[in-house]
Amino acid sequence: MTAGRPRSEMTEENVAKILKSVELGMWPDRAAEMHGVSKSAMRMHKKRNPDFVTALKEAEAKAEDTVLGKILRHMDDQWTACAWMLERRWPQRWAKRELPASSGEVRELAAQLRAAANSAKLSVPDAPKGDA
Repeated sequence: MTAGRPRSEMTEENVAKILKSVELGMWPDRAAEMHGVSKSAMRMHKKRNPDFVTALKEAEAKAEDTVLGKILRHMDDQWTACAWMLERRWPQRWAKRELPASSGEVRELAAQLRAAANSAKLSVPDAPKGDA
């Protein structure tokens, strides 16, 4: 065996496998790891091969397009697919809001609701005692 520079892990075969895995939705680093390629070898290959970086971006875009297409196909039949799309595409209007975290915040909200109900002449029970 002769001494010299070790052979790269980024063979044409491994590059093709990594790109195919990324097209299927896997993160690039995990795809490399799955095919026996270290993070450092992948990083060096990206630095030396701008075409590989472009191919990775294209593979990621293809994965996104595939998954989005599946969601869009289900939107006519499943309201949850519509809700998912609304929440993520326009989060400022449609994202789920966090509930109050502390019992003090719950009591404050209950007091506000009671005040609003009183002005509308509705009956609202007191907030529960203890931690929420």
